[in-house]
Amino acid sequence: MDFSKPTKGINIDQQNKILHLLRVENESEELISLFNVIFEDSLKKGERIIASERWRDFVKILSSPCPLCSFFPPSEEFFCFLHDIFSQEEKLLQNDVHLHRLQTTVPVLFRMLMTMKRQFPFSEFRNCLHYFQQKVFDPFLKDPCPSEVETGEDDELSYFLQGNTTGNIVIEGGAAVTLTLWTHSS
Repeated sequence: MDFSKPTKGINIDQQNKILHLLRVENESEELISLFNVIFEDSLKKGERIIASERWRDFVKILSSPCPLCSFFPPSEEFFCFLHDIFSQEEKLLQNDVHLHRLQTTVPVLFRMLMTMKRQFPFSEFRNCLHYFQQKVFDPFLKDPCPSEVETGEDDELSYFLQGNTTGNIVIEGGAAVTLTLWTHSS
């Protein structure tokens, strides 16, 4: 094997490890069904499995270190929209309004749909939406850092303060920053 060239795809052991990890982390078979569709549609080159062109961007997004909220907008309404449109299956392909919204909001998903058309795995994808939704909202639902937890102790300078507004900002990777706006009397 030439180690100077990057290796494309995964081998059978890596495929089995992915499926095993999906089973361990998720107690449902929906993601496994979607990944089986991806694997079945993949190119087999000797011992390697290479994602087909139409799945490649989606697989890159799922394997990216970036949170899934960089792919799907963190909106419950949008996930309801996705569930509704994927329930329409092939009828979705004739609905320009829904296609336009999908194209402007999640272009990778739109390109997959337009490439696959009737072969798009509507039910498998729809069945995974709850998992994607959970992963999209995870960065915003993390437990606060110990420094953000109220201790109930009075600050020795609290007599200067009339009130405050505190908000948490979650940064990529799960770190959180607390922003406090203090107001005092004049």
